[in-house]
Amino acid sequence: MKKSTPEKIVLLFIRPEHSAQREKTNGVYSAAIRRGWTILPVEQFATTAKIRELTRLWNPIGCIVDTSAMQERLTKVAGLPIILMGRDATRNKQIFDCSIQNVKEPSAVAARELSRFPLAGYAFVGDDNANNRWSVERGEYFRQALPEGFYFSSHNMEGAGTINERRKLASWLKTLPKPCGVLFASDHLALPFYVASSTNKMKIGSDFIVISVDNNEHICASLSPTLTSIKLDYTQAGINAVALLERRLTEPALPLKTMTYGVLGVMRRSSTRKDYPDFRVTRAMGLISEHGCGQISINDVADEMKCGRRLAEKLFRRHVGSSILEAIRKVRLEKAFSLLRSQSVTIDSIPERCGYGSSPGHFKTYFKSKTGLTMREWRKREIGGPGGT
Repeated sequence: MKKSTPEKIVLLFIRPEHSAQREKTNGVYSAAIRRGWTILPVEQFATTAKIRELTRLWNPIGCIVDTSAMQERLTKVAGLPIILMGRDATRNKQIFDCSIQNVKEPSAVAARELSRFPLAGYAFVGDDNANNRWSVERGEYFRQALPEGFYFSSHNMEGAGTINERRKLASWLKTLPKPCGVLFASDHLALPFYVASSTNKMKIGSDFIVISVDNNEHICASLSPTLTSIKLDYTQAGINAVALLERRLTEPALPLKTMTYGVLGVMRRSSTRKDYPDFRVTRAMGLISEHGCGQISINDVADEMKCGRRLAEKLFRRHVGSSILEAIRKVRLEKAFSLLRSQSVTIDSIPERCGYGSSPGHFKTYFKSKTGLTMREWRKREIGGPGGT
């Protein structure tokens, strides 16, 4: 009788209350399945004692911990590789391999997005939580990415629900030049800003052009006007974590390594959406922005405009200056640029993630016709180093 192969179990500590954690989980599962690993999700806070307890029970090959599920500073567990998804805010010097977000990229994307508007200045709203070092870095990278010579100011939210904080925020808003482009470090910081703006008779979309990071759809869609937000590639965070665990299992003595994940794209909503003279075109461009990298067709766009395809094309030519197909391709090209800036994303995976799953060769040809470079050459020119695969 053939002896069965023992299961290769990986403990996954994550608390999937938010879409970001669910997407990370999807990335872990998809990468682990390809390696024949079994993921054991643990929806509890990760502590060193709990990891040791589960290690004795399940004998896992490794452990992946999302830092949102860390309740205390973790220490090493003998014989068990531990990989973190996120930065360990409990210590300055990391002791575990980490899969973390590229903090610089969302700030650069936000600066490019806001530069489409004629602005008098820029501002950043950060999170004053002592553990949110990424918020400070996001604000600094945003400032560095802005055009030279523009006014810039920043404000860190401290107890956003308190009367004192609301007063400080309202006073700060009055000092900003109008129109002002504003980046929120995270979506949850937008609501107090919206309330303070309204109280002071300032308008989002005219006095303030605002954009955020995380694309929490519950928050973004509930605000009025709806909030444009930058979607991070959380699925890649999980894929990276599995790759780091495999590396640690293969070569335990290798030095610590950090892998980063970047931006998937900008989910444009009313807070930055350009209004066209014909409201049907405005609606259509919103659809293309949010779903252009999926299985969207020209007929889908015409349906959104509540008119026939011929009239839809005519309106696009008049107000956008391009065909509907060209507008869709532009969104896909922008997403390809974002993915190429993240070295952890393989070039071969990009066509499918940009809506060309059945015709990757067609997208590669289109990319070169628009840029004069292959995707590998573009990546090497943009970020240096090897072009990747």
